[in-house]
Amino acid sequence: MIPEKIYNLYIIFPNRKKDELIAKLHELGTTEIKAPNINFEYSLENLSELHSTLSQISYDLTPIKPGEKLLSLDEITKNLRNYQEKLDKLKYLYKEKKDLISKKKELEDKINDAKLIFNYINYDKLPTLFKLKAFITKSPTGECFKLKDKYLCFSFDKHPEDAIFLTLPNSKKELDDWLTQHSNIENQIKIIDDEIQKIQEDEELRNLRYSIDIYLDREFVKSNIANFKNFSILEVYTPESFLDKTIQELKKMNVEVIVKESKDNVFFYKDSIFKDGQIVSYNYMGIPSRKDIDPGFFNWLIFPILFGFIVGDVGYGILIMILSKIIKFKDNIFQSMAKLWFIGGIWSVIFGALYDEWMGFHILKSYKLGPLINRAHDVEFYIALSLAIGFVMLTLGYLIAIANYYRIKDFKHLKSSIGSILILLSIGAIFVNQQIAIIMFILGLLLLISSEGPIAILELTSFISNLLSFLRLSILGSVGVILASLINSTIGLPVIGIIIFSILHLLHTLLIILEGSIQAGRLQILEFGTKFFKGGGRFFKPFSIIKSR
Repeated sequence: MIPEKIYNLYIIFPNRKKDELIAKLHELGTTEIKAPNINFEYSLENLSELHSTLSQISYDLTPIKPGEKLLSLDEITKNLRNYQEKLDKLKYLYKEKKDLISKKKELEDKINDAKLIFNYINYDKLPTLFKLKAFITKSPTGECFKLKDKYLCFSFDKHPEDAIFLTLPNSKKELDDWLTQHSNIENQIKIIDDEIQKIQEDEELRNLRYSIDIYLDREFVKSNIANFKNFSILEVYTPESFLDKTIQELKKMNVEVIVKESKDNVFFYKDSIFKDGQIVSYNYMGIPSRKDIDPGFFNWLIFPILFGFIVGDVGYGILIMILSKIIKFKDNIFQSMAKLWFIGGIWSVIFGALYDEWMGFHILKSYKLGPLINRAHDVEFYIALSLAIGFVMLTLGYLIAIANYYRIKDFKHLKSSIGSILILLSIGAIFVNQQIAIIMFILGLLLLISSEGPIAILELTSFISNLLSFLRLSILGSVGVILASLINSTIGLPVIGIIIFSILHLLHTLLIILEGSIQAGRLQILEFGTKFFKGGGRFFKPFSIIKSR
């Protein structure tokens, strides 16, 4: 939950080891190249002539997928003419294909016009001394045929201003010629596509693309090096888990390394069993800074529980679990959401068993077991339970904030969080001991004012509003019960009632997935997450060969 520490490494090395060092860092993939510190007094080395040459070739290699073999610069230079010939041919084939597609489109427009015209007239029987004009218009002129809201008209000389002219062949034979040309062009395009694919799959070009991507990355790094007369300095970021390995490898090269904990908000993401909660959190809450607690775990844990509390139905829970598995999403966020929905479906089944809700039916009641909570009748208790959940979540949020601010020695915000939790607890203490509640409230308010100033008084209403926001849990849950009962009333109809019953329950499932996600997510992000999470970080971007593939 605590973001991994990021370190700044200042690598001091002889100028002659520049290329060797960059290659080693690229192979390790454990560092991110840091932009030069403007406090250093040095001039940036201009990108080399090699960079310019490789960039030009790289542009031509755009359609080629990278291979896996790293070619040496000598190999690239030696075979450059051969590579260029293949790439020139590829560019020529693309141009030829583009021209053919343009001709094909022109022919298709003419063919479509002619086919439309021949549906209404026999052109071969018309006089050949005059050129017949065919056009589409809203103002019929000459011999016309109705086409929905317009007319297809034929005329030798007159036509309205809004006329859209069609291409008219001189004979049926000319249309046949167009069709033949169209077929020939399609064959030519197919032959060109085969040639393009052959070049794109050329192993030499694929390895060239892979190699040039790597060399360009390495050349670009040189612009971030501080160059002095006899030595240079390169600053990089590295996460704590890579620190020892990186330093050991660099020291094998006999370069000097100075290590300092970074103050920049670079966040190193690592896969975990909570990654789906992390992915959703990062997209909707932001990237954690170095001072934050990662909210991903809490999103993974709490969101499904709130979602299940809202849905609270065994049948809908099972259906949500099925839908989350069978519906495939291309977007990573929705893939992660689907996994959270599945866990939410499990919680829906658990709460549904407690509520005795089975798509609006009450099965346990038939066995004289009955629900632990009847959402349709125990409304006051259900509302109180929602507020209790809110109270626990807000308290947890402030406790996390207190622990985190103590960890980073931020005593100003630590006082503010302690003051906030005292005010929140005083609300609950009213029902136990009013004198203690008043004391807690006054202490909390004094701590808030001492850390944030008199403006903190204006924030007092937010404690009540945050708590009341959790009423949406019970409100949505109760509405779901009512809708399910209304849908079940259709079962008494004839056969069509079964169809309506099934469709409505499916639509209701989709609705509660949407509403449950929005409201559970809102409570998780706004009411709970903002108590301890600020964001403002960015992901660690490793300088690695792997990303070039």
